[in-house]
Amino acid sequence: MKKNPVLLIISIILLYTTWSSTYLAIRVAVRTIPPLIMTSSRFIIAGMLMYLLALMRGEKQPAPKEWLAAALIGTILFLMSNVLLCVAEQTVDSGVSAIAVSSGALWMCLFSGFFGKWPSRIEWLGIITGFAGILILNLGGTAKGNLSGGLVLILSAMIWSFGSVLSKKIRVPSGFMGSGIEMFFGGLASLITAVLLRQNFNIHPSAESITALIYLIIVGGMVGFSSFMYVLQNARPALASSYAYVNTIGAVFLGAILLKEKISASEIGALIVVVAGVVIVATAHTWPGQKAKFSDENLEG
Repeated sequence: MKKNPVLLIISIILLYTTWSSTYLAIRVAVRTIPPLIMTSSRFIIAGMLMYLLALMRGEKQPAPKEWLAAALIGTILFLMSNVLLCVAEQTVDSGVSAIAVSSGALWMCLFSGFFGKWPSRIEWLGIITGFAGILILNLGGTAKGNLSGGLVLILSAMIWSFGSVLSKKIRVPSGFMGSGIEMFFGGLASLITAVLLRQNFNIHPSAESITALIYLIIVGGMVGFSSFMYVLQNARPALASSYAYVNTIGAVFLGAILLKEKISASEIGALIVVVAGVVIVATAHTWPGQKAKFSDENLEG
């Protein structure tokens, strides 16, 4: 299927803008809603809505193997990875969460290398530059978390990156249909896990947590995840994972605006370095001597 460059650009913009706010929304949601219950509610509802939307658009039903592949990817991304993020955000600030999760850009390229697609030298330059900006941001010290929470976040980023790369190597449904099925099965796996762990379903969520959950269903789930999957399936892993850098900056600034946190000079410097890294990754194929290396096969993954 021929890629639509305009749709790809729109998806990248939506990915950058929507997922920057999800860290803050998760932080609010898990204040009164347990992580597994919040994750299962979020993705079962979002998945069902996406599936119905796909049917209304006339998308065809996937083959049985595609259903199984989507269920596997959904379980990896939403049970094994996203739940860990939600657990960590019970004790870790949203800004710190975004910083830790940004390591997913490096993990994604590493896992892609294991599957035979190592980043080019220019991409490595962009990745290292972006990660340097994350380190500068972290050294600013305005957002602090505990060690165990940080390790859980790194593990979450590793699992998410592995699942993302794996989704390019197995046959999963595309479009809204694929996103809906993956989210639904990820939410269902979270619900089953919550029941097996005997989580207390007799909860009394606050109005703020419910609002945050609705926001996560519509913006973070339906819009954000669909944009992510489109970028992932139509661009190189380095560009698909660059959202982590931008979202980190967005999460920090949202924390400053909504939680009245101060933005230090080092954070402004980090912003400049991170954006530079993203620009390098996004334009790597236009650099001298790089054009031949980016064939259609490389772009499709």
